[in-house]
Amino acid sequence: KFKVVEDASHALGGKYKGEKIGNCKYSDMAVFSFHPVKMITTGEGGAVTTNSKSLDEKVSLLRTHGITKDPSQFNSKSHGDWYYEQQSLGYNYRLTEIQAALGISQLKRLDSFVSKRKEIAEFYLQNLDKKITPIAKGNRHQYDHIMWHSGWQKRNMGRPLPSAF
Repeated sequence: KFKVVEDASHALGGKYKGEKIGNCKYSDMAVFSFHPVKMITTGEGGAVTTNSKSLDEKVSLLRTHGITKDPSQFNSKSHGDWYYEQQSLGYNYRLTEIQAALGISQLKRLDSFVSKRKEIAEFYLQNLDKKITPIAKGNRHQYDHIMWHSGWQKRNMGRPLPSAF
């Protein structure tokens, strides 16, 4: 059996068929990026969502060097409160508290960020239509706000697009 991983890197705050992206209705897990060019940032890092207890446990284990301090997960007998086990090869994928605070403060304003992005995209549609064609024009979906920052194509104008595009 294979797993479906939803790449939701640009989709934070988006919806698909009226459902929040990342709710894992159509996937086993969804991944979000908090890189500086995304909807919110923590400087780097991201998040994983899942409705699966076993996938949640695996992701949690991998993000902390493969180490668990949960006695119910131990393969060997605990030697005290200090005991932990490294059960697999893992990595340090934890955000610092400062990075998390930055992300949380922006998450509280996510709806306004999404609204502003839609407003800017609509402005582009109305004012740049004769020179630049949006890739998604005429094919707008429930998730049309997600990639507007990179969804423009140059028409035959004979010169390059400004760096903002």
